[in-house]
Amino acid sequence: MAGSYVEIQGLVNQPGGTALAARKPLGLDAAEQAIRALNLNAKEPTNPGDLSLLNLSHEQDDPGALLCLRCRISHAIRDRIQALYTQHQQLHSLDIIEMAGFVLDDSGALEFPARTGQRKGPPFCWSVLLSLEGKILHPFSAEVLRSYNPARGFLPNWARQKVQCHAELKAYLKQEGVSLITDWALLAHKTSSARLRQAWAEFGVGMGVEEAMALHSTYQCHYAAAKEAFVERTGKRYGWQPDPDFLHAVLPALDPHQATEKLQDLATAVRRYLAGTAVAEGYPEYELADPATLHDSESPWGSADLMLQIHAALERAAQTAVRLAITDDQPSWIKKPERRLAWQLYGEGFGQRDIAERCQRKQGWVSKLLQEQSLATTIATAAAVELRRHPAFADVALSVEGAERLVAALRNHLTEVEREGDAAPLRRVVAQTLASMHP
Repeated sequence: MAGSYVEIQGLVNQPGGTALAARKPLGLDAAEQAIRALNLNAKEPTNPGDLSLLNLSHEQDDPGALLCLRCRISHAIRDRIQALYTQHQQLHSLDIIEMAGFVLDDSGALEFPARTGQRKGPPFCWSVLLSLEGKILHPFSAEVLRSYNPARGFLPNWARQKVQCHAELKAYLKQEGVSLITDWALLAHKTSSARLRQAWAEFGVGMGVEEAMALHSTYQCHYAAAKEAFVERTGKRYGWQPDPDFLHAVLPALDPHQATEKLQDLATAVRRYLAGTAVAEGYPEYELADPATLHDSESPWGSADLMLQIHAALERAAQTAVRLAITDDQPSWIKKPERRLAWQLYGEGFGQRDIAERCQRKQGWVSKLLQEQSLATTIATAAAVELRRHPAFADVALSVEGAERLVAALRNHLTEVEREGDAAPLRRVVAQTLASMHP
């Protein structure tokens, strides 16, 4: 029997003596029946086996087939969390259990979590999964399955990529000074000359400051053309890595391996510098964005009337999503009043570290409870669906990339302060929602 199809994985025997027992799935019989129905007798899961199970879940709405895929996903998630922890734990104060808590939350139940007032949730099958489009999904494996497109790669790879994109996990990592951006994008887009000079003066090895500056300048000169050629060749905007021709153009005196190491030395120095800055300042470095940043020179994005429509769409979506999130959490407040306090402090503008201290909890607990980025994404997506009917957004919504940019700008607008002294829009709606509810 293919073990990874019938065993939801947790974290076990991690470095430092931390351990989390693997959770036992509640539908083992259903999973095993699905495997027998398809004659999947391989000792280990296979990519063709994944597709067979996916087809079975589509055609027969088989929850056992879907559970097998959830098991498969959990192994990939565990591996990615372990890799992220191993990669970054030397420079950053990371808790692998907190990291896993954001994405390894599948108990193996054959039903979705019950909502308020319900004894049990709906069955965890494909038809229900599709019916929940646009809603925040738990467990995380449900979101992986709902968004999976076999044409874009194998399921384990897709799960690992979704881990990288998980809003709460990314927020936690950023709070600890960790950036998941690749070395190549970091050097191209996030490293100014001033930043590199400071980083290299403090953390650089093997080159003088001026030599490092010159190398970085040469890298940036060649990067744009190389990346554009990669996009034209592959159709992808991610996954670029310097090839031997690029490396020869940047460092002609060195072989490709030596040239790669030189560039990675630059990136390591910048990462060390950013990690120290984030810790010293107490907050991560965010790229701020406003809806107005999506316009071109001839677009009416900046008009007062359009901005009013943007704000109105966000307000409508936020009121619905925030009330739903708080109402779902409210039954826990009697036994755990710190949960209500966390929402209240968030609405008042406190940062997650301050909220954690006042609630006497860890920062990861606060992040997982509030799920700021996930909530903001849900609101931004709903607002984007409404706004794309406006002529000003017609061009933006024509492509996947444009739609993603729109949602990202709206999401950032929700969580960032517009003017000094104001509250971020999402925090303001949380405060208003709490004030309108019975104590």
